[in-house]
Amino acid sequence: MSRNLGRSIATVVVSAAAAVGIAAGSGVAVPFHAEDAARLRLSWSARPERIEQCRALSEEELALRPEHMRQRMECEGGFATYALEIDIDGRRVEDAVLTGGGVRNDRPIHDLRELAIAPGEHRVRVSLARREADASGEDRDHDRDESGGDRDEDHDDDDDADESGISADRAQRERTERTRRQRTALPESVLLDTSLLVSPGQVVVITFDPARRRFAVVPSLP
Repeated sequence: MSRNLGRSIATVVVSAAAAVGIAAGSGVAVPFHAEDAARLRLSWSARPERIEQCRALSEEELALRPEHMRQRMECEGGFATYALEIDIDGRRVEDAVLTGGGVRNDRPIHDLRELAIAPGEHRVRVSLARREADASGEDRDHDRDESGGDRDEDHDDDDDADESGISADRAQRERTERTRRQRTALPESVLLDTSLLVSPGQVVVITFDPARRRFAVVPSLP
């Protein structure tokens, strides 16, 4: 009985000592950054660009498609990925690859990251560049036609619309949607190269302006 009592007392003493040690350790302040450090925060969202290869279907190919699936232009592709680079005073401090959300990477990119930066004046360079090659020349020519070109083929397409089962309204809707998607997506590259004067404890926010399609610095108080 005395042996069991001794073991119980020893267990209680060891457990109490461990609890005291944990409590003491949790109360110690751990300085992640200097008290006067400022912060550079990237906070933005934008849709990735869709990279497509398009070709015009022949009348024979269109005839084989169900009427509700007939499209004059057939496009295949995926969504772009982007290389993000952040340099402060000429030194690379961040290097990442950004992709859109969702299984197909077709959802907006949400980028939220924060870097410690010493107070004072700094040269900050934030670069975002598409990693994939550009679309083919044929695709670019097609886009130019859709934007209001006066090529004779545009009139031919309208004349052939009834014969192929593709209405002019539907073709116009497809062109409008493709153009809208391109204008609301990230451009091929975005660059912010500027000097920032930061105060102790200040948070400097860099965001993406969708209207101007470029990075912008949001003023903030220390």
